[in-house]
Amino acid sequence: MITHDVEQGSSEWTRLRLGIPTVSQFPSIITKSKLQYAAGAKGVVAEIVAERILGRPCDWGAEASTVWTERGTDMERDAWAWYEAWHEVDTEAVGFITTDGGGVGGSPGRLVLDDDGEPVGGLEIKCRSAKNHMRCVLGMDPTAELLQVQGYLWITGLPWWDVLAFNPALPKRVDRIYPDLEVFRAIETCLDRLAENVASYEA
Repeated sequence: MITHDVEQGSSEWTRLRLGIPTVSQFPSIITKSKLQYAAGAKGVVAEIVAERILGRPCDWGAEASTVWTERGTDMERDAWAWYEAWHEVDTEAVGFITTDGGGVGGSPGRLVLDDDGEPVGGLEIKCRSAKNHMRCVLGMDPTAELLQVQGYLWITGLPWWDVLAFNPALPKRVDRIYPDLEVFRAIETCLDRLAENVASYEA
């Protein structure tokens, strides 16, 4: 794993993720049920090829934020402060991480540190509307997209990743996710196929 000390949303962050598959795209590349190459991977291939030709993101200048993503950003500091106090640990923000070769990347929430400042796990924070938050707390919906969390575990090699469902006025929920080797194999297989398709269309 390579950790890139950049601010998420910055020009350097944009450059690092340009033309490569990212963890946020894993649900489009891999089917959740059978862990196979998904039909949605075609869109990811087209996006990657277009970005490599354009030298910029396909959605350059598009407004991607919503009320709830903005609210989540505003609440994120309170969320990780609560997590640190509750678990008596320190965390640190991460701009972007990639595999050693730089061919796959992602923007995780935070890394959880030991007493020596070394990462021992990860933290994904989800801030939703009251109803959707309670659906997660009550176990009706998953707290996060598990293919993404497994993607972070696959890239980092860390032993666990906590997912925090946070709302300051409601009960919180923390789920600890561990590596799933079957999912790891699916990630590697599907990313290899994606790379072959990208190379074929680029040619």
